[in-house]
Amino acid sequence: GIGKNSVIDGALIDKNARIGEGVVIKPFPPDVEIDHDDWVVRDGIVVIPKRAVIHPGTVIAPDKAVSDVPSSGVAQ
Repeated sequence: GIGKNSVIDGALIDKNARIGEGVVIKPFPPDVEIDHDDWVVRDGIVVIPKRAVIHPGTVIAPDKAVSDVPSSGVAQ
């Protein structure tokens, strides 16, 4: 499910994924590729895989700090 006050734009959310309250997900530029334990960005589109859990207050967006992402996990 998707928590209250979450804003999701430009994302694919697979079955049984859980999005916490106040999560913000926005698309990235088309050339961005990011690998994270709970989500990925492919061709700028955020993909939340099956059974992933996105914790409350997480921001996944190009114009904000992406929470819980080690710098080694970002490839552009």
